Amino acid sequence: MDVDGDGLIDVAVGAFGKAVIFGILRVVQVNASVTFSPPFINMLLRNCQRNDRDVTCVTATVCFTTRAKSPGLSNSTLDLYYNILLDEKKFAPRALFDGSDQRQKEEVIHLLTDGLKCHTLHFHVIDTADYIRPIGFTLQFSLAEQPEGPILDDGCVTTVKNWIPFFKDCGDDDECLTDLALQAHLDISGSRQSPYIVKSYRQRVSAIVMLENRKENAYNTSLNITFSKNLLFTSLLVKDDAQNKIECLVLSAHHRICNVSFPVFRSLMQVSFRMEFEFHCSHLLDEVELYISVSSDSTELNETLDDNTVYLWAAVQYEADLLLTSSESTLQRYEMQQAAESVPEEIRPDFNHTFKIKNLGCFPAEGLEAKIYIPTMINAYYHISAVTTAFTEPVLGINCSMSNATDRLRANQDKATEVLSRDFTYVNRLDCSNSWCSIFTCRMNTVDRSEEVVIHVGYMLYGKFFRTVKFRSLKIVTTLTLDVQTSQVLTIAESARYREVIVELIKPVVIAVSLWIIIGSTLGGLLLLALIIFILWKCGFFKRKQKEEDDEDKEEDEKKE
Repeated sequence: MDVDGDGLIDVAVGAFGKAVIFGILRVVQVNASVTFSPPFINMLLRNCQRNDRDVTCVTATVCFTTRAKSPGLSNSTLDLYYNILLDEKKFAPRALFDGSDQRQKEEVIHLLTDGLKCHTLHFHVIDTADYIRPIGFTLQFSLAEQPEGPILDDGCVTTVKNWIPFFKDCGDDDECLTDLALQAHLDISGSRQSPYIVKSYRQRVSAIVMLENRKENAYNTSLNITFSKNLLFTSLLVKDDAQNKIECLVLSAHHRICNVSFPVFRSLMQVSFRMEFEFHCSHLLDEVELYISVSSDSTELNETLDDNTVYLWAAVQYEADLLLTSSESTLQRYEMQQAAESVPEEIRPDFNHTFKIKNLGCFPAEGLEAKIYIPTMINAYYHISAVTTAFTEPVLGINCSMSNATDRLRANQDKATEVLSRDFTYVNRLDCSNSWCSIFTCRMNTVDRSEEVVIHVGYMLYGKFFRTVKFRSLKIVTTLTLDVQTSQVLTIAESARYREVIVELIKPVVIAVSLWIIIGSTLGGLLLLALIIFILWKCGFFKRKQKEEDDEDKEEDEKKE
């Protein structure tokens, strides 16, 4: 029976002399539906702007239909609470509601029973890496709680999930089957037998890459680029292609991820680009390595994956930018003022040479070895010079040793006792090709950038050499050679491997004049003078002046008369 007079049959339950009356609440049924305009998301068509950026906008229309399942609810107003969540399973949302830039929206609307009410919501899709899986749209609703009802029917579905797909343009099956092909090469080449030489004026290397899509659209196409530690990534330049853009993300110093024509690399498209690298000044390796792979969210068959990776390699050596100079001029002259017999045992002053090795490059030079060759002996009987000083600046990090010519002569007794001609008139120079040299060897651990190493050597000449050997002009050549020991990475240019300093010795020639030559020359000169005087006298040279004086005297006497 209707106990409370609300037109609904109530329920009474009693036992053991007690009864409870249960009031009946009115029941309403609410159905929800969602439609989208456009029905799919086309990221290639940016139809609006949000926050000064071109984006793809979507309008969602949410409609609620109410139907009263109990009497007495005609034209009643219902308060409906609803909550909408975009892309609920994604950590980073791909779509946001306009105005709030939030992924969630909550509202309360007023409904009339046995009616229909629709509400429009606007949201936009932001740039994302996932353009394959559709964006979720989840709607949940409930009636506002009231003590006297009404309440929702238990059979109502209060959670509605919809999906907004991305436009793929991949045929009737809506599955993108792509075939990406990657080709690349370096602008340098080098092998273990003939490595590429990295010079100071060209410390760059480039990779020319061509990417092609031979089948259907490839979504979220990305390049995975890793390179060796001796390279620094400087730039990526797309060749004459405004449609396909490549943007890179730095994962580490030697790892990049680059998006190609985001979000979709279209069917049958090609893109060529150049990646430029600089050689790292702090990491010297004997090879360069570059690994490039391409992938996408579209489907690609296993039999076409072979051309999705490229491995580029080249053996390299670094040419140290070393400046090799000497503080003195390359040619010095020394003239003997004394006669050969009076030459002292030791000829001074000493001859001092200074060699400088400066690293002008951007990377340190390791394992350098400098050798200075000083002609010391011709054989056991002819000693040319004696080394008086040999040292370096700085001293730390440099190990030097002196190898005397005498030690090597003792090891070669036949050549040591060989008697050579004393006539050096036709010998132009003395170097290690025709004499025994003392060798000053210096091994440098590391010559850093802009560091300079100075090597000083000095020697004096033996006077006995001048007294016993005939020569007019003789050049003594001191030579410095520079090389790299036990290094597969570093090399030296030919211009920095060799330097020589020359001391030219000039010996005055003393010519002995015979006494008879002097007497004969004197008598010949006197006879010649007498002959000249006799000829002048015969010619009247001495009378001509006297006659002129007599004529002048006669003229004066006539004037006086």
